[in-house]
Amino acid sequence: MSDSDGDFVESEDDRHRPSRPAGGGKEARKKKKAGKAAAWEVVKRSWETVEEGADGSLDVEGRAEAEKRRRLLRDTTPLQRGIIRHLVLVLDMSFAMAEKDLLPTRLRLTWRLAREFVKEYFEQNPISQLGIVGMRDGVAVRVSEMGGNPVDHVEAINKWAEIDPQGSPSLQNALEMCRGALFHAPSHGTREVLVVYGALLSSDPGDIHDTIANLLTDRIRVSIVGLAAQVAICEELCRKTNAGDATQYNIALDEMHYRELLLRTTTPPVTRTQAQSTASLLMMGEVLVVYGALLSSDPGDIHDTIANLLADRIRVSIVGLAAQVAICEELCRKTNAGDATQYNIALDEMHYRELLLRTTTPPVTRTQAQSTASLLMMGFPSRTLAPADTTAYCACHNTPVREGYLCTRCGTRVCRLPAECPACGLTLILSTHLARSYHHLFPLRNWVEVPWARAAASRACYSCLAPFPDPPAQRRGHRTNGTDGKRQGDGGDKEAAPAPKQKGVSESSRYACQVCGNHFCIDCDVFAHEVIHNCPGCQSDSRGAVTNGENGTNGAMEVDS
Repeated sequence: MSDSDGDFVESEDDRHRPSRPAGGGKEARKKKKAGKAAAWEVVKRSWETVEEGADGSLDVEGRAEAEKRRRLLRDTTPLQRGIIRHLVLVLDMSFAMAEKDLLPTRLRLTWRLAREFVKEYFEQNPISQLGIVGMRDGVAVRVSEMGGNPVDHVEAINKWAEIDPQGSPSLQNALEMCRGALFHAPSHGTREVLVVYGALLSSDPGDIHDTIANLLTDRIRVSIVGLAAQVAICEELCRKTNAGDATQYNIALDEMHYRELLLRTTTPPVTRTQAQSTASLLMMGEVLVVYGALLSSDPGDIHDTIANLLADRIRVSIVGLAAQVAICEELCRKTNAGDATQYNIALDEMHYRELLLRTTTPPVTRTQAQSTASLLMMGFPSRTLAPADTTAYCACHNTPVREGYLCTRCGTRVCRLPAECPACGLTLILSTHLARSYHHLFPLRNWVEVPWARAAASRACYSCLAPFPDPPAQRRGHRTNGTDGKRQGDGGDKEAAPAPKQKGVSESSRYACQVCGNHFCIDCDVFAHEVIHNCPGCQSDSRGAVTNGENGTNGAMEVDS
């Protein structure tokens, strides 16, 4: 009698069934369940988080803008730099470059970045020289000869890119090969070595400290980009060859950081700081040693002390009272730029007095050859075209060409510039090459951020005419209700929280030149500082020279009236 019985029988399922909420049914539960996920289902990706500020801008966009500004904000103080550079790029081709922590592998990424480095190096330094050396199987191999043609270097890189990494690297052998390549570099140019090092060891045939001392004697600077952990000898090498500057040794964190460290070397190094320009003679020290023994009881390696003396530009002269000592001769020769006459042995009392009093004369800081060879001869040839029925051979590649450049001294034909005349050795360049090297001496000043208080003066970028965002007050005016002046929707006068401000990023997306006062967007800021190296506002000023005769390039170029 199932339907006639009105008694209620409680089951176990009904006893443990939760009660329904007061305002809910099946639809309410579905909405609540759809809007809330389990804790283990929540995935937080901070790099994909987009936050909207009061002005409607996105936080991801601000981070990208901050990254652009970080690359631009650098010291723009005009310093003496070597615009004629002689650089040797040393690439690690050992077993350590087969690692895949940098995709696809360390070596393949290095070859790709090396091609980009060669193009950017000659774009920024068109009258400089470059050579490439590799390290594999415990020896140094020459990838490309020292030259000024980027096509030759790229072809050599493409040839070696098909070879797999092998063996152990030898840092000493590579540095000795670099010394040989830079031995004939003229004194008016810089001598630099850039090493890409991926291993944690070096298979050297001798004492690398002797090589470091020779590098100091030859005035060769070494910079290292490491792809693994920090190595002590690499840090010591960079610090001693860069006058105590340890920032020339860096470890790449990822592919983008690796590229940034490599391309940073395209900027010419500082050859004389502002302090050295004003007090260069006061920073030179001298040591006179009277030595009567034949031995020296030292607590450590004296070669390290010699390297430190070279880094501190301290000269040492020795007057010996006994037989000649090898380490004394080496000490005087290395600290006096190869001059071994600063070590003498006294023969008698009169000679001893003469050697001692001879030091009262001030030392020579610049020889006659160094003083008279301050100018460099260059030729500026024009492009010539052979008649229609004739061809000529270029002296640089010995190939038939119809157009080329004739040396202004001897008339020898070369196919491209810049180049060195194969016949007379004259440096042949174009005026544009010299101008592109000149901007390193007078870098474009950093543009400053424009606050909202001064943003009303511009509606669009002065250079590309891209529209700027409106000030917050104007945007709020477009979104208000006409009756009560408050925002429509929930919250009334409640405003959204402003987006977090990134360092170096303008809140108004405007950047102003400190000389002409015009406002530019972030893309024009990057283009002006990294490509054209001139301010469009200063260069388009038709009123003539601006105040104090300077423009955005620190006075490097003035607009004629």
